[in-house]
Amino acid sequence: MESMMPETDVWERRFWMVWFGGLALRLVLGLALDLTPDEAYYWEYARRPDWSYYDHPPMVGYLIALGRLVFGDSVVAVRLPAWIGIGVVSWLLYVIGRDHLGSARTGCLAAALPHLTPAGLALGFITTPDVPLAMAWIAATTAFLELLGNATAADTAAPGASPPSAEPAPAASPVGLRPWLLTGLALGLGAMSKYTMIFLVPGIAATMLAFPRLRAQIGRGPFWLMVGLAALGTVPVLIWNLEHDWASLRFQLHHGLQASPRPFLVNLGDFLGGQVVTIGPLLLIALWIVGLTRLKAAWRTGDERRFFLAAAGLPMLCFFAYNGLRSKVEANWPQVAYLPLMPLVAEWLREGPTPRRRHFWILGTSGLLAVLAALQALTLLLPIPVRSDVSTRLHGWTQMGTALRAFDERTGRRLFFVGQGAPLTALVAFYGGLPPDRIAEVNGAGQWAFWWGDRSLPPGTDLAYVDEGRHSEAAGFSQRFHGPNASESHPIFSRGRLLRTITITTLQSSREPLVFRRPVSPSP
Repeated sequence: MESMMPETDVWERRFWMVWFGGLALRLVLGLALDLTPDEAYYWEYARRPDWSYYDHPPMVGYLIALGRLVFGDSVVAVRLPAWIGIGVVSWLLYVIGRDHLGSARTGCLAAALPHLTPAGLALGFITTPDVPLAMAWIAATTAFLELLGNATAADTAAPGASPPSAEPAPAASPVGLRPWLLTGLALGLGAMSKYTMIFLVPGIAATMLAFPRLRAQIGRGPFWLMVGLAALGTVPVLIWNLEHDWASLRFQLHHGLQASPRPFLVNLGDFLGGQVVTIGPLLLIALWIVGLTRLKAAWRTGDERRFFLAAAGLPMLCFFAYNGLRSKVEANWPQVAYLPLMPLVAEWLREGPTPRRRHFWILGTSGLLAVLAALQALTLLLPIPVRSDVSTRLHGWTQMGTALRAFDERTGRRLFFVGQGAPLTALVAFYGGLPPDRIAEVNGAGQWAFWWGDRSLPPGTDLAYVDEGRHSEAAGFSQRFHGPNASESHPIFSRGRLLRTITITTLQSSREPLVFRRPVSPSP
C-alpha cells in the first residue's frame, strides 16, 4: 500500500501514527498517576488568578484555569495543557522538517524525538511552565523560519557525509506581515510562560545580524511589530513585580545564578547526569555536535534556516552548561532548547553510509530510557530508594486525600488547614477538597506568602497541621496553642512500597493571632 503512495504522503501517514501513539501513551500515564507536587502548586495558581506569580509567569495557571472551566478541579483539568502541548510540539517539529528542511521524512523523525526521551515523555503529561514554554518556543521558531531562506541539505552536510535524498529545500520568498506577527505573538506568549523564553531572543538576533538580507529588515515596521508584540507579553509580569517590590525577578536571579558551595566535580556530575538520564547519552552528544557543526556550515553557505535552528537552541544550552559548572541546575531547565535542534539531528541521522546504525544506537538508547521511565512511573518496580526515585512523586496522593477528607468530615469541616512546604500544602488542598480560605502554608513559602498577605487568624482558632513526618515543625508550632492537641499518622503505600507517612496534628485554641509570615526576598 505505502509503496504506491508519494514519499511525502508515506511519511505524513507515519507521522500521524507517531502522533496518536505518543498522545495515547500520555493519556494513559496522565489518567493512571496522581498529580506531582508541582502540578498541584500550579493548580493553586489557576484558582487564584493574578497578573503573575512569585515563582513563574502566569501562563501555566491560565491554561489550567481554562481546563477547570470544563472539567472542574480534576486531574484531567490540570493535565489537559500537557496533552495539548505535546501534540502541538510534535506537529510543529514535523512542519519544520517537511516545509523548511524539505523532507517529510526528516519531519517525521524530528517529531518522534520528543516521544523517545524521558524528558519528552514527562513534558507530554505533567503540566509545568515548561509546557506553555515549549509550545511558544517551537511556535516562534516555526513562524520565524517563514522569513528565512536556506540552501539544500547537501550544502550543509558534514564533510565526508553523503547528503540525504531529500526534496530541494525551499528558498527565500517575499513575505508579508504574517511571520513577523506570529513570531512576536509566540515570543510574547513565551514571556508569559517562563523567564527562560528570553534565551530565544539571541538566536533571532544572531540570525538577523548574520545575513545581509535580514539585517536590512532591522528597524523597519514589521520588525518593530514583532518586537512590540514580544514586549507586550512581559507586561503582566512587570505589573506583578511592580506591585510586589520586584520579588519574582530578585528570586529568579538568586535562585538561578547564585554560585553553589559544592565542589566543581559535583556540579559537573549533577548537570551531566541530569541531562544524560533525561535525554539519553548518545542523543545528547548528537544534539550538541550537530547543533555546533550545522551552525558553522550554515553560516558559511548562507543557509539562513539551518543557521537559525542551531542558533535557536545553543545560547540557552551554553548558558546552562556554564552555570551547571558553578551551581545547581535542575535537569529540566535547559531542555526546551533541544527542540529546535531536533530537526537538524533528524536530518543528520539520515546521512552517512550507515544511517540505520545511527538510528539504532542513538534513538535506541534514548528510547530505552523512555520505556524504563514509563514503566517505573506506572509500577515502581525498580528498587530505587524512595527519596531518589522521582516516580514516587506520582503516587500516594489520592490515598492521602482519602484520609484528609475523612478527617475533615469527622471534625465537622470547621478546622483551618496548614501545610508544611509549598507543594505539599497545594496537594493537601487539591486532594483534600479544601477551598482557598481554609488552607495556608505555615511559613508562607513561595507564592503562599502573597496569597496570605497581611491577614491573620484570630485567637482561639483550631487548625489541622499536615506534614510528611520529616523535619516536622508541628511540635514547635503547637506551643502557640492551648490544646489539647493530638496527632494521627497515615502511612502511604503504593505498589507495595511505603512512600511516606502523612501526619495530621490537631491544634486547638490558638493563644494569639496567627500570621503565616512572608519571607524576606533574597538579594541577587
